Amino acid sequence: MNLLSIKKKTAFTLAEVLITLGIIGVVAALTLPTLIQNHQKQVMLTQLKKAYSVLNQAFKLSEIENGEYEYWELPSGEAEERHAFAEKYWVPFLNSAKYCSNYTECGYKEEYPWNNLDGSRKNDYGISENGANYILPDGTYLRFSSGGVLIDLNSSKNPNIYGKDVFAFDYDKIGIKAICLSMNTQQILERCSNSTKDGACCSARIINLDSWQIADDYPW
Repeated sequence: MNLLSIKKKTAFTLAEVLITLGIIGVVAALTLPTLIQNHQKQVMLTQLKKAYSVLNQAFKLSEIENGEYEYWELPSGEAEERHAFAEKYWVPFLNSAKYCSNYTECGYKEEYPWNNLDGSRKNDYGISENGANYILPDGTYLRFSSGGVLIDLNSSKNPNIYGKDVFAFDYDKIGIKAICLSMNTQQILERCSNSTKDGACCSARIINLDSWQIADDYPW
């Protein structure tokens, strides 16, 4: 008799393999959406920080060239005047900003391409014909107005929703700042939450209330 003990080889049965794969599938189904969502939030936050920094730097350079903001010649509501204003005070200080004269040239399918947080159409901001519309090399869309700038972090790509990839900013002698800063904390939260409609104050929530963080209850 062979003195070496004979070890019995074991293997998983087909049923055991299928059960294991099923468990893995369930765990993945439960965790993957959260992981994807968290990744999307961080990508948005990184892009927003970059756009905010680029605009503030351009603002400071423009003041060196054109004098302090309080002496700038602000445009009226006419699209052509906003375009001329942007060409003088902003474009020379942005890295290769490309002008687009209408929504088609800017890569969008319609003049009013953005939605509120609840999915309804945002009809008070559109891409003006011959207005101050620009695309940066990284794909960021900028729409300048008198004292404000709208940012779409990935231009025509989805979701095109305020608070997710579309953010509104003001600017004054201090520089670029989030809109809604004249409101109190509760008012800002009410306009950037899962129960709100528009999401216009989400830039103020991210920057001023949450200190450049994406809170767990941030609407997404």
